[in-house]
Amino acid sequence: MLKVASFPGLGGTVFNALQIVSSSLLSFSHGANDTANTVGPLLAVWMTYQTGYAFGAAETRDDSQVLLAFGAVAMIVGFLTLGHRTIKLIAKEITVDMSPISGFAIELGTAFTVLVCVKIGVPISSTHCAVGAVLFVGMTKSTTEGVSFKTFKKICIVWLLCFPVAAVISLLVTMLLVQFV
Repeated sequence: MLKVASFPGLGGTVFNALQIVSSSLLSFSHGANDTANTVGPLLAVWMTYQTGYAFGAAETRDDSQVLLAFGAVAMIVGFLTLGHRTIKLIAKEITVDMSPISGFAIELGTAFTVLVCVKIGVPISSTHCAVGAVLFVGMTKSTTEGVSFKTFKKICIVWLLCFPVAAVISLLVTMLLVQFV
């Protein structure tokens, strides 16, 4: 169960305000990274359909902006309908003690990591970054009691399974579609 430490006085007020800034930066980095990761394959298919080539000056095409907007809307709908599960897992089940200072550090660490990777063109998982940040901030409280390693182990197992499962599903869909095209 998550315990939110209260920080009365100036320290709590300052870090509560700073969390608004850090969460806004995290939202920006999440959009910069995950919208592009999601829309990239769709844009490649669309450009191939339109021009015969998957590569080109996509950023100058009006239709690429429409696809980016579509991706952003899809992310918002996903967040509103299913995102609460991931948020609950990361926020309440990995660590047992959270404070405005911890939240600020987690959000800032995650946001900067994602933004640096976006800037250098490396696709990265925002969720992986957030889990790492929560894990290590939780360990500052206590390496044995501050983190649920049982929950973290489950997350790691799922991460390891995601790559081959996605690959097999994509292979099967491709094999099925090739029969009809």
